[in-house]
Amino acid sequence: MRTHAARRRALLAGLPLLVALAVAAGAWLPSASAAFDDPSLDANAARVQAAARRAMVIFVGSVTAIGPAPLFWSGFARADQSVTYAVDHVVKGSLTAPTIVVRHMVVGGSRNADTLGPGLSPSRFAGGQKLIVGVSERGGRYFDLDESYGTLPYSAANERALVALMPSQVEVPVASRNGGSR
Repeated sequence: MRTHAARRRALLAGLPLLVALAVAAGAWLPSASAAFDDPSLDANAARVQAAARRAMVIFVGSVTAIGPAPLFWSGFARADQSVTYAVDHVVKGSLTAPTIVVRHMVVGGSRNADTLGPGLSPSRFAGGQKLIVGVSERGGRYFDLDESYGTLPYSAANERALVALMPSQVEVPVASRNGGSR
């Protein structure tokens, strides 16, 4: 039978290991400093972070055109809708063209979906709407990475929160491509 003192020594001996595990786990979790405009983005920070880490390029751009909506939702087959953006600035990676066409996956019930039928949300993807978009490139085409959290409404707070979730080598530009500063 252990004495009270022996149990206490055993618990104290394990404390450094417990602290080390907690610190190591904290390095893999989303940053607590992230503060998005929308609390649901903070609540889903791990999914936002996963999409950002998979992105080859993340840019801020304004919608200039939206392609025709697909006839069905993604499910057994992928259904995409193209959106053309005027690139304001790049947050991660590099783009040389001033415009980019992104094929967005259309998934019913996602944050980016139209509520009335297959297609992207007409309010989120309205002409002139400024968004933060993460993409991958395959075969010369750009694709979004997450039907709900790969494209976020633009605000300086959302951009800062997204950058806080990414590795430290990402820097937020001071001036936008059109000459204005943020």
